[in-house]
Amino acid sequence: MRPLPRHIGIWVTSACNQDCVFCGNPYRDNPPADVFDPLPAIMPALREGMILDISGRGEVLLDPRFRDLVALCRRVGCRYSFSTNGIALTPEIHDLILSSPLAVLNVSVNSLNPAAHLALTRRAAMPLVLAHMDALCARPRGFLLTVSMVVTAINYAEMPAFVRWGARHRVDAVRLLPLAPSLPVPADLVPDPAAVAGVLWA
Repeated sequence: MRPLPRHIGIWVTSACNQDCVFCGNPYRDNPPADVFDPLPAIMPALREGMILDISGRGEVLLDPRFRDLVALCRRVGCRYSFSTNGIALTPEIHDLILSSPLAVLNVSVNSLNPAAHLALTRRAAMPLVLAHMDALCARPRGFLLTVSMVVTAINYAEMPAFVRWGARHRVDAVRLLPLAPSLPVPADLVPDPAAVAGVLWA
């Protein structure tokens, strides 16, 4: 009999509390009505030892089913992973995930500079995101924590400082991501490769 896959991935929401200039989400403010409830479909397939990857075009923590998915993973003994922009990563969510079978959490921070963060996300939320990260990283955790930055012409010079910030917060990985080639972005958002290389190898 063919074994079941170790990872099962689901998309849960397109709603988002940021409007990132590099994101191709057309449904940020008006997500389409749900045509598929993932819970009944995945319940028979989940097994102990699996990992459920919870993702979506939007902010996963805005989906009211997030807590149901965490409870489901706890009940069947499987682990889960998700990514967030950090705005809704409140102390209440800290309590929830720290007592759950979370495997990997990625926080898309993108910039430590308030002006750059605002230009990239079009939401003045950087102090809140950093405060949530400070609070989470001060607590013991049993999951892998990664932070990510989409590298653009706005923030590429921050890369060394971003890596050092991640190290101070004892994250398990710092991810420096390129712009998605499949998405149209303004030409002035694309960083000069030589400038990026100069920052990385300085």
